[in-house]
Amino acid sequence: MFLFSEDNFQIATDEFYDAFDNFTVVLKSTAFVLELTQDRSELRASVGPSDASGGWADLLQLISYLSQGKEQLQYRGGIGTGIRTEIQLQRLAEIVRTHYDQIKACAETPSELKKIMYKLDQDAAAQDWGMP
Repeated sequence: MFLFSEDNFQIATDEFYDAFDNFTVVLKSTAFVLELTQDRSELRASVGPSDASGGWADLLQLISYLSQGKEQLQYRGGIGTGIRTEIQLQRLAEIVRTHYDQIKACAETPSELKKIMYKLDQDAAAQDWGMP
């Protein structure tokens, strides 16, 4: 995978659970941290600053924000979809590769990433309450 050669990503932690083949793997580099979580056969990804000074931003929400809503990517997978983990991993790898420079630039500025995460949280809360 290109992440291991780009910015020398390394596996920081990995946890595997018996139920539904769930797992969490955290890949860390000097640029940013990428967390991959599979829950009930659905794979999701989050991004955080490499110095762990901020929280996590959902990868696809972050890309939507950075593209000013032009890219509305969705996770595909989960129980009953028939989409294997390998296919989901390939798709996420393509997304990260395509947006690598944007993700890296955003994560290298933890205060900016925190600001974006706050905005995403506010937008999600407004949507939950049916507010524009």
